[in-house]
Amino acid sequence: MWSDLLKRWFDLTLDEHRALALILALFLIGLIARTLIYRNQHPDPLSPNGTGETFKQP
Repeated sequence: MWSDLLKRWFDLTLDEHRALALILALFLIGLIARTLIYRNQHPDPLSPNGTGETFKQP
């Protein structure tokens, strides 16, 4: 299995290697961006009575 996969990788042309590298880079950039966005989000405070309306301090 692994030798077949390795053989297929080396049979690719330079353009195909670049295309796969580009796809992988875009995937990783999206994954990193998603992680950073979700890490910086803070949940909205909920009201104490449970209605879902945000609690506003006077």
